[in-house]
Amino acid sequence: MQDGLSAGRRRGLVRFARPDRRSPRQKRDSVREFIVEITTTVPEGTDQAEVERRWAAEAVRIQELAADGHLARLWRAADGTHTIGLWSALSQAELEQKIIGTLPLRSWMAIRITPVNPHPNDPARFGVTE
Repeated sequence: MQDGLSAGRRRGLVRFARPDRRSPRQKRDSVREFIVEITTTVPEGTDQAEVERRWAAEAVRIQELAADGHLARLWRAADGTHTIGLWSALSQAELEQKIIGTLPLRSWMAIRITPVNPHPNDPARFGVTE
């Protein structure tokens, strides 16, 4: 580096951000899956109109997240106490902040997140589905 430039720069080589050339499978494989248990408790004294507005907005946001591929399944526990969902994100931080954090009911939720990995004997790996 006699002239203050690297050899690559002297030869006219400049590094640019490369386009993401991963296959759809590689991109999908970089996404993590999470089981999320959600218990929603409406604070005492909350106006019923506010509760209804938030529940309606929650339904819309859930549909958007599902369409974006972040929510695959959603179940209600048999005892009705909480919801269980299969979510996906690039990281747990993204899931918490940019996905679940956008839910209109988030401030009323207690959440438990469990990162999961595919099991080698998962029937879906062998084409067995519902």
